[in-house]
Order: sequence, then structure tokens, then C-alpha cells
Amino acid sequence: MTENTLKENGFPYNPSLLENGKISAFDYLKYHFGYQLVASNLKIENGKVSFMITNYGFASPYGYEMRVYIDGKRVMPDKDYVYTDLLQFSQIVYTCSYTGGNIGIEFVNLRDEKDKIRLFNDVPFIDGKNIIYQPNVK
Repeated sequence: MTENTLKENGFPYNPSLLENGKISAFDYLKYHFGYQLVASNLKIENGKVSFMITNYGFASPYGYEMRVYIDGKRVMPDKDYVYTDLLQFSQIVYTCSYTGGNIGIEFVNLRDEKDKIRLFNDVPFIDGKNIIYQPNVK
């Protein structure tokens, strides 16, 4: 399937998965059924950090809680995570106070604390946390 075919049919897709503007139907289904969460647009300024979560999948991460950690301490974002905010191909921006250190995001299954979502980013996944920023790592 070409990028134009995906657009014409209104199919959500992650542009980084296309090779030469195309993706096989098998790979499309493999990567997009369920949810596919990606963190992006990280900004740190004036004592605040903001980041965007995009869902490139067809389903939302129902039954999960999002937790944000700054320098290992849990912080509360400016708005509550609500799974319906991340329906297919949705995006939402979260903002938190920032005092320095690593920034981690954790999506925890409310029925099984050991079940955590790994973001579809190339970021460290340590103890169930997706580390989206490390100040000392370039």
C-alpha cells in the first residue's frame, strides 16, 4: 500500500514505518491493529516539560494508566490521562513541572501492574518506563 492509498482511505499510519513511501498489507496490520503509542515534540522551557503522545493504531490503550516520572519521582501532568483521548490516530500534549533529570513515561495495566506498554520510539525501556529524555545523553 502506498502512502497515497493510506491517505485516500483515511487509514491512520506511522510515516516512519513506510519504506520508499510504501508498506505491505501484512506489515500495516501487524503494526497498526491494537495501539501504537509514540512520544514526540519534547520541549523543556521555563520550568516545564511538554510532550505529545500519538496513537498510530486502530484501538486505544483501554485499561491503562499513564504515569510521568521526572528524575525518578512521579509527577502529575496538567491533565489526566483518559484512554478515549488516544483513539485511532489521536494526539494529545501533556505538560508537567520540570526541575531537571530524566523524563520517563509509564503506561501501566490497571489489572496487572507488571504489564506496561513500550512506546514505539527508539528510547530506553527500563523497569517499565519509557525514558524519553536523559539530560546527559546526546
